[in-house]
Amino acid sequence: MGYAEFFDGGIYGAVGDVTKYSKKMVIDQIMIENDLSGPELTVVGDGPVEMRECRKRGGIAVGVASDEIRRHGLNPEKRTRLIKAGAQAIVPDFSGWHDLLNLLFGP
Repeated sequence: MGYAEFFDGGIYGAVGDVTKYSKKMVIDQIMIENDLSGPELTVVGDGPVEMRECRKRGGIAVGVASDEIRRHGLNPEKRTRLIKAGAQAIVPDFSGWHDLLNLLFGP
């Protein structure tokens, strides 16, 4: 996607066997390996599971409510699901990455 350079701490995901790589387990691993607590963790994702798991740990949950059919813009149904799951910020995609970084880290 071309955004890896903005994620110095790494990009993680739950893949394959969920008994070995569930989103909960991946988030726990990130927090342990990087000695993080609460708001030091930011999770960016398009699913309610990672939003809930992030918020359980006091992290900052950023929901990506992209319209996957049109390949740009906001999907209102996904937005609603992510907000209900605890997303604290919603973006339609990463086209406004500069604004997102300012929101997370200041200008």
